[in-house]
Parts: sequence; C-alpha cells; structure tokens
Amino acid sequence: MSHQATVALVGLDGAMPGIIRRLSEEGVLQNIARLIKEGAVADGLPSFPTSTSTNWTTISTGAPPRTHGVTDMTLHVEGDDLPSAHSAFDSRWCMTERIWDTAAKNGKKVILLKYPCSWPPTSKKILQVEGYGAPSGPGDPKWGRNPLEVSPPTCYTTLDLQKACRVAFSPPLSSADRPGTPAPTATIRVGPKGRKLTYTVSLGGPTPGVYERVLVRSGQRLVADLGEGDWSPWIRENFGRGAAAKEATFRLKLVSLSTDGSDFRLYATQVFPTNGWTFPEYLSRELLARVGPFVDYIGHWPHVFGWIDDETYLEIGSYQASWLSRASALLLKKYQPDLLMTQWHGIDYTQHAFLRLDQSDYAGEAERTRAWGLVERSYQIADGLVGDIANQLGKRGTIMVVSDHGASEGKRRFMVNNYFYKMGLLALSHDDARGKWTLDAARTRAFANGLIHVFINSKDRYRKGAVEPGADYDRAVDEVVDSLYSVKDPRTGMRPIYLCLRRADADALGLGGDRTGDVVFATTPGYYADSRLTPDFEVFIDLNTGIRGGSIHGPLLPTTDLGDLGSMKGVFFAAGSGIRQGVKLERPVALTRIAPTISALMGIPLPSGSMEGPVNDILTEH
Repeated sequence: MSHQATVALVGLDGAMPGIIRRLSEEGVLQNIARLIKEGAVADGLPSFPTSTSTNWTTISTGAPPRTHGVTDMTLHVEGDDLPSAHSAFDSRWCMTERIWDTAAKNGKKVILLKYPCSWPPTSKKILQVEGYGAPSGPGDPKWGRNPLEVSPPTCYTTLDLQKACRVAFSPPLSSADRPGTPAPTATIRVGPKGRKLTYTVSLGGPTPGVYERVLVRSGQRLVADLGEGDWSPWIRENFGRGAAAKEATFRLKLVSLSTDGSDFRLYATQVFPTNGWTFPEYLSRELLARVGPFVDYIGHWPHVFGWIDDETYLEIGSYQASWLSRASALLLKKYQPDLLMTQWHGIDYTQHAFLRLDQSDYAGEAERTRAWGLVERSYQIADGLVGDIANQLGKRGTIMVVSDHGASEGKRRFMVNNYFYKMGLLALSHDDARGKWTLDAARTRAFANGLIHVFINSKDRYRKGAVEPGADYDRAVDEVVDSLYSVKDPRTGMRPIYLCLRRADADALGLGGDRTGDVVFATTPGYYADSRLTPDFEVFIDLNTGIRGGSIHGPLLPTTDLGDLGSMKGVFFAAGSGIRQGVKLERPVALTRIAPTISALMGIPLPSGSMEGPVNDILTEH
C-alpha cells in the first residue's frame, strides 16, 4: 500500500505504556488518548541492549543490532586497542541503510528533526536539523559529547555543588553591609576551554548587604538584569577569534539569591552555535530567525547536581519541545515532506531522576508527590508535542509515536571492571607521576565495555594481547562466564547477572559480529551494569540518579516485565491515513518492524538491512 500524505514519526525517549495508559485514562494526555482511540496501539519490544542509541537505530533501519552494528551506547570496534571505545551516537557507525536513505533514494522528500544517531548527515537529499543525541551533558561523558555544541551547561555558585563553578564576591559578602562599600562583584567565564568569555556579576538591592537582583555585564555592556527566578534574554556571542570564532547562543537564569548573597546560583544553558547544525546550512539561519535559538541538551544532571530546581528543569525541556513543535510547523508547511522524523528525550531524563517504581525509594509522601508531579508534567509536555504535530499533519497525514525502551526500578550498580580487577582478570598499573591507575593491557585477560559486553584480550586481535588464541581463549571465556555467574551482592545475596552468553550464542538476542563482546550479559532486574573503573574499586554501590535509587534500562533484557515495578517495553501507536481505527494488539510489536511499516505506508522498498515485515494488522491495506 502507499498514500501521498506525510508520515511523521515522533519519538518519545523512554515513554512507558503503563504510564501512557494511566495518564490517558485520567484525562491528562488528551492528545495521545485521542490518537490511540482513532488509530492502533501496541506495546513496543526493543532490541537488546535496551538502550538509546541501539534502539533508535533499530527503529530507523528495521534491523537488529548484529546487522546495523550499533550494539551498545559505546562501541569497541575491530582494530581498537583496549580499552578504547567510541560514542555509538555518531551516524557513521551504522552499517545498514536507514529508512530516510531508502525514502530519499526513491524520490521522497525527508526531514530529520533532531532524530538521534543521524548526525553527520547521511544523504545530501535530506533536510536535517541536528541529530546526534548523546545524553551526557555536564555529567559523565562516557556516551560522548555532542560534537556540535560549543560547551555544556554549567552553574556559577557560592555553594559547594558537584561540577559547578565556585564564585567568590569582592568585597566579601560578610563586609558588604558597611556604609560606602561597593556592590559585591564576581567574575564568571562562559564557553569552552581556550575560548571562554568573561562576564562580571554584581549583586544589588535596596540597602547595603541586602540583595535582590543580579546585574551581568560584558565590559560596560549590560547583558542581563535578573531577579530570583528570572531568565535572561538569549545572549549571542562569538567564542574565539578569527577563523576559529564560533557564534553561539545561551541563556542565564538566576535560580536562587538569598538576601545575604550566601545562596547564589546562576545557571547557564548549553552554549549552542547559530550555524553548523543543519543541512543545508541555510536551514539554521531560517530556524534561528523564525523559531529561535536551538538547545540540544535538556537532561537531568543539572538538577541532580543541585544547580537548578524543579521548575527550571521543566522549563528547559518545555522550551525544546515547543521549539520542535514550531520548527515542524514551519518545515511541514514550507517543504511538504513525505517523511518527518523527530524525537524528544525529556521523559527518559525525568524518569531516571525522579520516577521510583518501588515507592519505598521515596523519603515520604511529599517527595513521592513532588517526583510524580514532575513525571506527569513531562508526559504532558510530550502530549503537547504529539498533538501539535498531529494537528499540523491534518486528516491526510499519518502519525506514528514510538519509544525506544521503557524503565524498571534500579537499586544497585555492579561495577564490572572493578570486579574483574579483584578477580585477576584485569590488571592495572599505577602512574605515580599522575597519581592515576591505567590499564595494563599486557596482563589483562578480559575487559568490559559499554553496558553488556566483555572482550577477551586475545593476541590475534590486540597488539598487547595477553590471551593465546585457541584453548587459552576458550579458557578465558569460561573464566569470564563462571566469574559473572558466581558473583553475589553481599548486601542482598542476589546475583547481579541474570544471563551470560558467548558471542556465538548471542545471535538469539540479535547480537553478533566484531562489535559484540566475546561474552554478553544481561543484568538481574534492580541492577545496572557499569564498566567504569573507579579508584575505590568497589564492586557494588548504591544507585543514585537524583532521588535514592533510579529508573534504569540498558543491560536488562527486552522481555523484562516487573508489573508495577516497571517494564522494558516501549510505546507504539499510530493514527491517520492508512491506519485502521480502534485496533489494540495484544502482542508487542518488535521495533525492527517500525521502518518496514513506514515503507509500506510510503510505498517504497524496505531498508536494505531489514528482514522484517510491516505491522499489517494496523494498516487499512496490505
């Protein structure tokens, strides 16, 4: 079948079917509830690992990870030395055709609007807006920084906050109430290393020593005049000089200012360039002029670090969703694409930080109510975006809404490489001059990478291999499998590893090839696998992504379903032209079937790596 209307795929990262159903029934998600009633709905079954980069690539290719090659959040690839890894969000790591490439090859007009793992652009026939999608922000950069940003968000504060920039006012706040004392002033520096811009921050108020406002200046130029809770206008600056200069925008918010100045928090959003993030380039100028500055990172780490409060966190995410809505309206009207693909990550960020499916993880009813309110409002923001795009498409369009995974309760981190070190499978050397431990590859037999993979340090693969091919390799694989199945959490008595497979057996999970570990594992629900080496070499630590505990995904199997404690299943529903009305599928729809269903709606071939068929049960013709 095919039709001439636009097909729009709206990705809601981490959206959970159970929460969608609950909030739809309560009348909170009116747009989503209407579309489900008018169309077809099912749960979505993700690929393994149940992670962001893997599954947005599965959705766009119709292929399993062993075929498309994005087998984790980071990739250890053939030719690398241990422990090197690459961010899986770079589009060049995908080894198969994406649905947008298939559409473009068949004469269809395509727009990608911040769809993850699509940057750098893969086709000169496609209009594209951003599309990297790595969720690191100012947190741990293990998933990779967005190469398009100028610098991540930060916070300037008098408080001792994690990863914040500490400021000291002069004259000291303690003496500022003396008559004739000038207003306390501090210096802040915004931007990337080597290209930072300097601003002065002055405190002001009705009387000496009582502060109500902050003035931010660049030289003599007033940049912002802020009271507590105020956002500045967008600030547009050149970072660097000459050919290296990069024009970019950011905003400031005065999150807190106590009257004595002791609690001062000034938040700066991600500094994002005014150009270089669209294809063709003229799109960025058009969007900047008609929609406004773009911000990629809207994640939870600034809140976890104490930089921002609840409302600020929601304002940042809401701004991006509104930006996507307004950008889609402009692009749909002006360019009339056959296929539009976009994604909003706000739900996943909120769930990591605030959703605790085990109610005992909340400190009390007040915290539970506050946290659930943030979750509900994030789903409402998503509902607004979905409703806006559905209305923009009109009756002749088709909207398809999908999430890449769900979430379940998380309690503990299993530090895999710390464990291997203690078991003698991994060796370290201490650099006395730098005071750091480094991997001693020549004495290391195995190393964990990403969320689910363990690579054997074999001599036929690595320059500093420690394991002989053949029988010694087989012994090393057995040692890893035995050690992972043997480990128990001393606090709970539970095994953190639910399933452990050799590479040859991982085909059953859609994995294989050189980017799959020699051993692949899945964690027991409640446990998150972390491959970082930490100086304390602790094997188990409490999970904490904001409130105690966490909502997790990634190393858990796609079939994980704990009822009220969460599920890895995602959301899938569609409505509009070509979609049957009132269909509810009892069996989950594998995410490998999304691209084939788009192909059927558009009347084009399947992407070259796809071996699945469309979800015929929801189509009016097939």
